[in-house]
Amino acid sequence: MQPATTVERPLEPADLSLLRDLRAGLKGAIAILSIFSAVVASALVFVVAGMFSLGGDSRVAVLFFFSLALILVVGFALNFWARNIRLFFGAGAVLRHPERIVKQVSHGELGGIAREDGVLQYTLGGEAFPVWIPIRHANNGNLEFIKSAGRLDGLMYQPVVLERLSLAGAPAPLLLRADYPGYRPLLVERASTEDECRDVARFDFAGLLLGMLMALFALLLVIMSIVFGPLAGAVVLPMAIAAFVWMKRKMRRWAQIQPRTLTVTGVVVEVLDSAVAAGRSSELQRWYRIGDRLYPTGLMTREDDPITCGSVVKMDYVDRSPRGGRILRMVSLADG
Repeated sequence: MQPATTVERPLEPADLSLLRDLRAGLKGAIAILSIFSAVVASALVFVVAGMFSLGGDSRVAVLFFFSLALILVVGFALNFWARNIRLFFGAGAVLRHPERIVKQVSHGELGGIAREDGVLQYTLGGEAFPVWIPIRHANNGNLEFIKSAGRLDGLMYQPVVLERLSLAGAPAPLLLRADYPGYRPLLVERASTEDECRDVARFDFAGLLLGMLMALFALLLVIMSIVFGPLAGAVVLPMAIAAFVWMKRKMRRWAQIQPRTLTVTGVVVEVLDSAVAAGRSSELQRWYRIGDRLYPTGLMTREDDPITCGSVVKMDYVDRSPRGGRILRMVSLADG
């Protein structure tokens, strides 16, 4: 096995697009968490103030309970900001001056994909290359990263090209692209049919859930204003306006999406599992890499899945970028 080689290359438009999506996702998460934390913290402050003014022997216990809850809410928000703020500004710094940044492009034969010390790494030509792999959530299109893996398989002993970018705040270099040059797929693109759009919509609860949360959020603001008076209303009204404007813009962008269907015929070169949020818990979902792109199933993983690395498949993938997409149908034509 020949040793891997690494060269430096300037960033390309696709790389910058990935960074913009990453930064936009972080910006949205930070904004939502900030508004939610501010509302909850304000509600707890008003509750503590109202209960403490009543006097009585129980006020110390009430004050302790709600103060603890306030500390937990603020602590959670601060922990999230601390973990993501460097990444947010790091991506912004690259986007402001992309001409000053280079990426590392490594070539070699794949010796394996593994998880070491909480970081995923490819082995090329006997050398380890740690990476932070971005994945598209099937429902909302947000960029997430493989956190816990139930399965990490690649097409062994085949030439691979890894494009990586060192980014402030990331636990490992960001994987911009992984390509198996000997396995180019055949892609045919067309507009999605009404049936395909309906099939995808059956699995899409993101918009409905978000709308319900915003309705509950607005109800909470109204209750706070009634119970705690004009002062509470003055505090939460700007938050309510910001939430309404954000939701309206999001719904407008969603309404403009024109789904397209990709019929992809090629060899599965990687199979990756990752834990994704599913309500209050998480579940393992699967991604298949064909060519240089990961395609999400949007469904829980199956241990008896007959499709493995080396399988020749034909699939229909409905793409609703930037709001995600999923595999609708996939059949195995042959095994490698």
